[in-house]
Amino acid sequence: MKSGDTERARDMHEGALEIWRQCLQPGDPNYCELPNSLHNLGVACERLSLPELSLKCHEESLQLRRSFLSPSHPDVLHSEAEVAICWQEGGREQDALRLLEKVLAEAKRVLPPTHGHLGLFMNQLGTMCARKLLPTLLFCDTLSMYGRQGRFDSSLKVLQEQLVFCNTVLQPGNYAYVDLHLNMGVTLAMLGRKADAKRSMLECLRFDLDLHYSISVRL
Repeated sequence: MKSGDTERARDMHEGALEIWRQCLQPGDPNYCELPNSLHNLGVACERLSLPELSLKCHEESLQLRRSFLSPSHPDVLHSEAEVAICWQEGGREQDALRLLEKVLAEAKRVLPPTHGHLGLFMNQLGTMCARKLLPTLLFCDTLSMYGRQGRFDSSLKVLQEQLVFCNTVLQPGNYAYVDLHLNMGVTLAMLGRKADAKRSMLECLRFDLDLHYSISVRL
């Protein structure tokens, strides 16, 4: 999304939020729209590199969702994950990691294995910095939170879980596989597993070539 489009989106979310604040009260059947609007505004602020405003929106959204939803509700977990990402952007990497680990563990406990939020949380924990949200299921190509801390064994475990998830819910030609195998290859190389890293990189190349060939054929 271009910067101008994101700014317009932020303006619209701010307008919607003001309306919801004026007309909604706790207990209203549509009260969920208030934290939803805060969530959307937080995402727009993050894309505009306004981390403090983004964190403020996501923290308020989380507080509101906790007031009428169970702690294990997917929306509560989603808000917690967004707060963790804001913490990470603000330099609170250890706090962010602990919160995301808690979110993923709870999601695994309460959500079905193909639930979209589960894939999102694995993505955020494994790579943390991308804003490729579900339902597109596009996984980012940035260094993982674990990788930044030298915890490549933990990073590999999460990437392997992502691969299982992708194999369950994605079509074989999805571009997510390219980034996933690339990340796995880098992580395996950092662990000294050169042969496995080479195989993963070759898988990345194969998926990339197959995808671009299929696109060129359609064109």
